[in-house]
Amino acid sequence: MGYGCATKSIRKDIKAHEETECKYRMVNCTHCFGVFKFCELEGHMNECSKHEKAKLPCSYLDLGCDFKGNLDERRKHEEVEKSQHLKLALVRIEQLKGKLEETKKSKDRGYVLGNKYAVTVHEHPLKFVIKDNGWACNGKNFKGGCKSGFKDFDETKGVLRFRCRTCDFDFCEKCLLAYFKAS
Repeated sequence: MGYGCATKSIRKDIKAHEETECKYRMVNCTHCFGVFKFCELEGHMNECSKHEKAKLPCSYLDLGCDFKGNLDERRKHEEVEKSQHLKLALVRIEQLKGKLEETKKSKDRGYVLGNKYAVTVHEHPLKFVIKDNGWACNGKNFKGGCKSGFKDFDETKGVLRFRCRTCDFDFCEKCLLAYFKAS
């Protein structure tokens, strides 16, 4: 019986229940080969990036793009709408600059050096970069973790990235704001 199953059964029927009947049995997605409880598989299929009917949000959802489509539609959308996504990113950068300036003035917590941002937990200023190559926010290594909840690589597509190339150190926007350095 799968983890969470409360079904009572006689010993001779347990194997059949575990293999074909239990809603808590572990099964593989036939598209991405991930392992899920049978009772969670249908929900996964609605989001599975390999399933042709899944409606996946645009990678730039956090920047304001509300497109949803299957994997092929999303890829085409992201290719065709590059300039629109760049505009969304630029608007978000300007908003972030405003937040950083507001933080600097109201809480005296940070400063900006040209287009680089100083933070309390890293010796070099961080620079906004557009390159999105499956990076992970280093906020995950601090007490309380990443302020956006990122725990690993490839969770940050479309998220604003602030980077120190010297040290291979990256912060998401929320971590940058949380650790913005006093001037």
